Amino acid sequence: MHVYKKPSGLWAYKIDIGKNPRTGKRQQKEKGGFKRAKDARIAGEEALQLYRNKGFARPEAVTFGDFAQEWLKAYATTAKVSSVRIRKHQLGHLNRYFEKIPVQEIHKKQYQDALLSLTKTVAPNTISGIQCYC
Repeated sequence: MHVYKKPSGLWAYKIDIGKNPRTGKRQQKEKGGFKRAKDARIAGEEALQLYRNKGFARPEAVTFGDFAQEWLKAYATTAKVSSVRIRKHQLGHLNRYFEKIPVQEIHKKQYQDALLSLTKTVAPNTISGIQCYC
């Protein structure tokens, strides 16, 4: 953890929060606006402890595959077995395109391109089902 004084005269902290899963580069979390160095240090230590205990997750680090798996698990608690099986099949098609990509980085154009590509190999009903919940 690094505590430093900003040009504004206020204090800030910077902590390491791991590596970006796609680029492998170091990532940091920074927060400022503290009147005293001690306040910045305390807040930085709390943020670091939360990170170590998995108390917060960086939204950009959640991949489509992980998100889809969690969604399917929640969906399965209220849906019929056959519906869960269909959704799992449909998500499998999308996972071919987006599984390792963080959800925040998936754009409409990528999604549209994936659907257009799927129309060449997948039945229209499957495409329609994918469109229903995405």
